[in-house]
Amino acid sequence: MPICWFFEARTIAQKIVFRERALDTYTMQGVVQAYRLYYATHTLRPNMKIPLV
Repeated sequence: MPICWFFEARTIAQKIVFRERALDTYTMQGVVQAYRLYYATHTLRPNMKIPLV
């Protein structure tokens, strides 16, 4: 049985951390470039183990 997920697109878009850089783009390549630029200049959260009990 498939699982369907529904999201409010505006709410999700507001949570994208590189959103401001991607707003001026018109192509997917521009979005990818904005993504790469953001993550090249910001550190990611450290990996954490998921507690399995």
